[in-house]
Amino acid sequence: MRTFQYHPTIVINHTDDTLMPDGVQDRRDLNLVCLDPAGDNVTPYKIEDDEGGVATSISPRCVPQTYTMATHALPPPPGYPTHLPRLYQTTNPIVPPKKESILSVARLERAVLTLEAKEALMGLYREDGKRWWQCAGQAGSVLGPLQGAGKLEGGAEGGPGIWVCGSFAYAGIPLLEGCVVSARNVVEQGVLKSEGVAVKSPPW
Repeated sequence: MRTFQYHPTIVINHTDDTLMPDGVQDRRDLNLVCLDPAGDNVTPYKIEDDEGGVATSISPRCVPQTYTMATHALPPPPGYPTHLPRLYQTTNPIVPPKKESILSVARLERAVLTLEAKEALMGLYREDGKRWWQCAGQAGSVLGPLQGAGKLEGGAEGGPGIWVCGSFAYAGIPLLEGCVVSARNVVEQGVLKSEGVAVKSPPW
């Protein structure tokens, strides 16, 4: 498990549309922003302190400027009043949303894609029946040989063993969807099968 690396991540829900592109025609559901590595060195983004002055340190709601900031324009929920501001979710802000616009702040660790992790993933998860036009995650999926107790000589199941699931145990970018699919695979293809349990209908 040490092969899978993690980095701290900040996710902020807010109503600050200044983190979106200036031109409406340039705005997308997911908007990515990064600094030009060939540009001049950029000093930490200055923020107003609680007394209304200007702070010289980086905002606690920002990550280092080597990150790529992603702002997702969230679809309004059913019945959302049209006069209220649009909702946004910014991951890894290098520019903080306006303080008065912030609805929630979450700090978490997110798995990072590396060549070593991709190779290790083959022991936990494998795509099944992928066609040439499909991208990662569109094909079927089966548990890798390291899941559970593995196989004994002759191909027999080795027993309960250890089952692994998480965002890193699935194809593509490690996100919440990978957590859900990998957990479902472990339950359906691993735990239930090893215990000889058959469900009459899918529980989800």
